[in-house]
Amino acid sequence: MRDEFFGSDDQRAVLRRGRGLAALLGQDRRYSYYGRTVGLPGPEDGDIDHLAALAIVQGNTNYGTVPLGQVQAVKQYPANRDLALQRNAEEQALDAAARIIAHKFISALEESY
Repeated sequence: MRDEFFGSDDQRAVLRRGRGLAALLGQDRRYSYYGRTVGLPGPEDGDIDHLAALAIVQGNTNYGTVPLGQVQAVKQYPANRDLALQRNAEEQALDAAARIIAHKFISALEESY
């Protein structure tokens, strides 16, 4: 079976690099592959420098999960290495929900005075 890659030239390049790396690392349990790029299941499988190396080689990567106590450190690292952090949709939704709840709480407090 032949791999097919769709999207822009840049997107196809990321997909090809990820697929190639998955073929090389596919038997190593420290790595995950979800059809786009090779990542790490979590920080216990490789530190942030390891994750950054995967991002540099492929153009993108991810941790599958990050314990809450380590989230801030993971968020700060990319800026220190000239890398960009892509926030996931769940985190963005939680942030939006927190803002809405805070606004409603403040409005309710203001109305009670």
